[in-house]
Amino acid sequence: MRNISIGAKIFKVTVLIAFLSLLSKILGLVRDMVLANRFGATDSNALDAYFAAIKAPNMLFYIISGALAAVVVPVFVEYVTKGERKEAWAIFNKLFN
Repeated sequence: MRNISIGAKIFKVTVLIAFLSLLSKILGLVRDMVLANRFGATDSNALDAYFAAIKAPNMLFYIISGALAAVVVPVFVEYVTKGERKEAWAIFNKLFN
C-alpha cells in the first residue's frame, strides 16, 4: 500500500468534489433544456408549478447539507488527524444511521 501524504489526499478529494459539482451543473442544464423543450420556455403553468413544488425541498436540502458540512466535516477531520479514526467513523455512523 502506498503512503500518500495528507496534502495529496486532500487535493484528490478536492478535485473529485469539483468534478462532481461540475457534473451536477451540466446535468441541471440538461434537465432545464429537456423541460423547456417539453413544456415550452414561456407561459407554461405546468412548468411553473413544477418549479414552485421543488423550491421548498431543495431549500431544505441545502440548509441541512450546509449545516452538516459545517459541523460534521471539521469534527471528523479533527478526530482523524489525532489518529482516532475509529472514533471518527463511530460519530459519523451515529449521525447518519
